[in-house]
Amino acid sequence: TPINLLKYAAERSPLGLFAQEVRDNLAGKNGAVARDTQIARITLGTMVGVAAFEMASQGLLTGGGPSDKAKKSIMQADGWQDYSIKVGDMYYRYNRLDPFSVILGIAADSYEISHALGSDHMDKEHLPALVFASVSKNILNRASLQGMSDLIQAVSDPERYGKSYVKGMAGTIVP
Repeated sequence: TPINLLKYAAERSPLGLFAQEVRDNLAGKNGAVARDTQIARITLGTMVGVAAFEMASQGLLTGGGPSDKAKKSIMQADGWQDYSIKVGDMYYRYNRLDPFSVILGIAADSYEISHALGSDHMDKEHLPALVFASVSKNILNRASLQGMSDLIQAVSDPERYGKSYVKGMAGTIVP
């Protein structure tokens, strides 16, 4: 299911161009209906992403929040929630809106990362890194991919996460 959600979201964004099927659809190799459907998917997904980015810039849509746990805790104490839509003074999680929640989360994380980096990092050469960071952050915060997220953390920082990962894995094997 997580892979299908990611595939669905990618097919509805310019990232879909990395998939051969999407390129074949756009080239008309699978017929005019498949071409038109693919164009509509990319257009709609991109529009949702742009709207979500704008909502995040206005504080109406949240991503994963700051990586600083203390700062994030203070925000949460004030009522802020990650991966949520703000309506009035209340936050409502959008993670149940799959598969569009992936697009919303990536757009919100893109805004948060770009905002944290400052305007100096918004030029074209930094765009791929921003998109990659946003996709990674959004994917690693999904409950359905928590095991993969823990593995990536353990491999990337074994001093900090390795022992707890191995301990957690041992707990799932031994009854």
